[in-house]
Amino acid sequence: MTGPGEPQRGCLDAQIAGVRRFNRIYTQHLGLLDRRVLRSDYALLEARLLVELEERPDQTLIDLCHRFGIDRGHASRTLNGLVSRSLLDKREDPEDRRRQRLRLTHAGRTAVRGLHEVANRHVADTLADLNALEREQFISAVTRLGSRLEPRDRPCVRVRERRAGDLGLVLYRHGRLYAEEYGLDLSFEAFVLETMVPFARDPEAVRGRLWVLEHDGVPAGAVALVEASPDCGQLRWLYVEPTARGTGSGQRLVETVIAEARQRGYLRLTLKTASIVKQARALYRKLGFRQTGAEGPGPHWGRPNVIRESWELAL
Repeated sequence: MTGPGEPQRGCLDAQIAGVRRFNRIYTQHLGLLDRRVLRSDYALLEARLLVELEERPDQTLIDLCHRFGIDRGHASRTLNGLVSRSLLDKREDPEDRRRQRLRLTHAGRTAVRGLHEVANRHVADTLADLNALEREQFISAVTRLGSRLEPRDRPCVRVRERRAGDLGLVLYRHGRLYAEEYGLDLSFEAFVLETMVPFARDPEAVRGRLWVLEHDGVPAGAVALVEASPDCGQLRWLYVEPTARGTGSGQRLVETVIAEARQRGYLRLTLKTASIVKQARALYRKLGFRQTGAEGPGPHWGRPNVIRESWELAL
C-alpha cells in the first residue's frame, strides 16, 4: 500500500509526559538548573545573548526581545549587567537616536570563545559515551527536533538516491506510521516486507530505484519505482513524515517517479493503495492518476472495511 496519511489522536497524555520527562533530563544534563551555565561565569540568558550578538551584531533591545520572546524589562536588566562588566558596547543608532545598538567588546568576544570551548567539550563528552549507531541516531534526532522547532521560512529539501540502510528505514517508517495513524497491525509490516524482497535481493532484476527525500539532511519521506512489465512501471512504498506534509514533499516524490518512468519509455505507471489513505489518493488524482480497480471492502491488516485499490497514470 502506498501513501502518506492523516494523523489520528494517539495517547496524548503519554506523549506529553514523555516530552516533559525529556525536558527535565536534558535541562539537568546541560547544567541549566545551576545559576551559571556549564559552570561558566554567566547565567543562561547572559550566555545566550552574548552568543547571539557574536552571530548577529548591532541588534537592539527590541530585536533581542522579539527573537527570544523574553520580557523587555528582564532583557534590559541583563544587557545592562553585561555592559557594566565591559562585555557589551551600546552605540546610538544613526537612523534613530532613541535606539541603541549592541555589540561585543574585545572582552565580550573573549568570553564567547570561552563559552564555545566549554560547550564543545560538554557535547564531545556526551558523544564519546555513544557507539557509532547511537551517535548517528542521536544526531538525527536532535537535527530533526531542531529543524522542527527553529523559526525559519522553509527547510533545505533534496531528493537523493538510495544508500545503505534506506530500505530498512522505509519498512520501519511504514510499520510505525500506519500503525499510529490508521491502527494497522503487524501483518501490514509483514506485507510491506514481502513486497520489498525482490527489490532487496536484486534491484537490477526488477529495474528498481528508490529515492529518499530529506529535510535539512533528515529523511522525511521516500518512494520507489519498479518495473511491472516492459511497458509499465509501478510506484511503491511512498511515505511522507508528518512534519513534512503540506510542504509539497509528497508531490515532489511522486513527480520524481513519473519523470523516471517517462525517461524509461513506459506507457503506464501503476500503484496500489487503500481507501483509508485519503491524502495520498487526493495527490494521485491531482497528478492525473485514475482508479482502475478495487477489492473489498473487507478486513485487512487488522482493520475492517478497507478497500484495496489499483490506480494508473497514462504516460
